[in-house]
Parts: sequence; C-alpha cells; structure tokens
Amino acid sequence: MIPNVRRASLLVLPMILAVAGCGGGGGKTYVQGSTVPCLLQRQDGIEGVSTNDADLDYVAQAALGGGAFVRFSSGNRANIYFERTPADAKRDMSVVGAAGSSDLLRRESNVVLSFDNTPTTQEVTAITRCLSTAKSAPVTTPPLPAPYPTEFVNSFMGNCTKSTSEGNCRCVLNHAEAQYSYTEFVQLSRAVSDPSSPDYERAQALLAGCR
Repeated sequence: MIPNVRRASLLVLPMILAVAGCGGGGGKTYVQGSTVPCLLQRQDGIEGVSTNDADLDYVAQAALGGGAFVRFSSGNRANIYFERTPADAKRDMSVVGAAGSSDLLRRESNVVLSFDNTPTTQEVTAITRCLSTAKSAPVTTPPLPAPYPTEFVNSFMGNCTKSTSEGNCRCVLNHAEAQYSYTEFVQLSRAVSDPSSPDYERAQALLAGCR
C-alpha cells in the first residue's frame, strides 16, 4: 500500500490520468458497488471496510471504477482499485510498483489489491471471494474510526491479558477499533463491569464476540 500523501499524489496522479483513456483487454469486469456489501460482512479476518476518501490512498481515489479500503484483524490493510479494464489495472500496478511496493500488489482482471504488508492467503482470498461483476452504483461509506493511541493499546493489552488470552484481548481490541471511536471504547471498557451503565449490554456483546 502507498501512503495517502497529497504531495506524492501531485507527482503520480498525472501519470494515472494521462493514460486514463487507454486500455482494453478481456476478462471479467469487477464492480465496486456490488463487491463492497460482501466485504462489509467482515468475514475471514476483515475488521473494517471504507470507501471514503479519508481512508483511501490517492490511487484508489483516482480509480475510474471507485476504490475501497480494508483493515484486517492482523493489522494488515489493503486499498482496492477498481478500474475500467485490465489494462488500466496493469497501469496502476506499474505506477504503484515503481514506488517500491510491487511485492505487495495483486491483480484480478480490472482490480488491483495494494497491501501494507505481505498478505496471507486468507487475506487475499477474503477480498477476491467478494469480487462481483454485478452492475451496481458505487457504494459510499463513512470513514473508519481513527486507530487507537499506541499508549492506550499497550495499556489495554497489559491489563486484559492478566485475565484472559492475548488472542481474546486482541480480538476485542480489533472489533472495537473497527466499530467505535477511541472515546466510545473507553466508555465501553468502563461499563463492562457495571450492570447499571447504559453501555453495559454493548460492552458485554463486544466481549461475547471473542469468547
């Protein structure tokens, strides 16, 4: 994955747009609007999905068929570029690969997957199994909550692992980070042992999903 850096986009984006009219090639044409609803089911380690520009890198923002962002429970992340043709997708591969990220890229026909870190087979499959050719209008989602502060994460994991496994603690944290802002999760963590709190049931549901 390439960072969402506006200064870098000024250099690379013209390269993308300059050849936007070129392309061709056969194969399936996958559609953002019919793929994203499947990703939003959050299966196979997917913890968060967004099509909001606030989460997309600049290539995903410029993709002619739309873009999507996926966050995994492992901490890995991926941007998805939906282009009009396989040739357009190959162009994206060349542009992003030139930035030194070629080993983190995968292409399926007109779609490019750009990962932060080398993906597992499960992470690649989690996305590719959702790719759909059904025609649909583009999907727009709210931006994902910002990642929690590192100091808070370390403190939470240190306290949590005193009473349960690291895997369970990481599961709770990943589920929370995908659904709640930092402030909301702090409130839930305080409510988890307080049945009188209006957030008690939500807090318990979060824990139950990781047992």
